[in-house]
Amino acid sequence: MVYSRESSSGTYAFFREHVLANKEYTSAALLAPATGAIVQSVSQTEGAIATWHGLPHKDVHALEVAAEAGKPYVAASTANAQDGSYPISRELFYYTNGAPKGETKAFIDYILSPEGRSW
Repeated sequence: MVYSRESSSGTYAFFREHVLANKEYTSAALLAPATGAIVQSVSQTEGAIATWHGLPHKDVHALEVAAEAGKPYVAASTANAQDGSYPISRELFYYTNGAPKGETKAFIDYILSPEGRSW
């Protein structure tokens, strides 16, 4: 079984563009509105595979992938995503209306800190 995020998802669009070379997903793919539904479905369905927006989860296994045929396979990990060696990754952007303040600034400071970038 093939699972994917819904077509309105950025994950769906990124995977279609960067992995499927703008070809369509299989018509047999089951689309889910949220990551939790995908993780649950894959973890409970033998042989299932899914496009997913996060790094490995305790209930599912991320596949090693190669950037192209004949290239080495690379494990999904924070380090490999950060150094660009894992070929199916993208940056995450946060936007604020003006300079961040208060809890918003504290959150951004945390995610940019070594501790926030380590998971």
